[in-house]
Amino acid sequence: MSRIRIRDLFCLAVLVAIVGCDEKNLPETKDILNSFEMEIDDVVWTSPLINGDSCYSTFYCDYHGLEDSQTYTIHADGSPAETNDTGADDFLRLRIAFVEGPGTYYLTDSEESLISSCVLLIRTRNGESTFYRNVEGDFRNVVTIEEMMPSYNLSIDGIRGVFSGVLFNIDNPNDSVVIENGHFNFEYMMGTNYYRCSY
Repeated sequence: MSRIRIRDLFCLAVLVAIVGCDEKNLPETKDILNSFEMEIDDVVWTSPLINGDSCYSTFYCDYHGLEDSQTYTIHADGSPAETNDTGADDFLRLRIAFVEGPGTYYLTDSEESLISSCVLLIRTRNGESTFYRNVEGDFRNVVTIEEMMPSYNLSIDGIRGVFSGVLFNIDNPNDSVVIENGHFNFEYMMGTNYYRCSY
């Protein structure tokens, strides 16, 4: 009887030790705080991971302004590197100015005005580039900010929302691209940093 009890206690001690070691060696999980995707002419477009790391992807949201004049600028590119080099496919910059809270914002200004606008550079594999942008005064380019939430790392607000629009070739006004089903979520606001996870 005592041998069974000793053996049981030994097995229990080994089991506790194994479970304890496993808990200590578990990798720390990190929450992904930022996301971005859209469709360009019915083709799903997402930014790739950098070096296969799920906490780094080639998009970020930049913030400028004061309390009564907040500007959020979303940058996204199709390059697997941190720079939009000659191997990149596309580059998008979407600027939302005078953000006062959740609501609808129209991208109707010129790119040069540095107010609310959207530009898209598409590069083909043969190296040709086409530059598209919103037409000034055209209300088809719209962003809806659905939520403003405390940023994970700064005192400014993060944003979550949707966007869509039509952009025109700057060299050929008969050529356009349609952006639909754009979704973004930025809880981690860190300027030009591609990091997007919790610590």
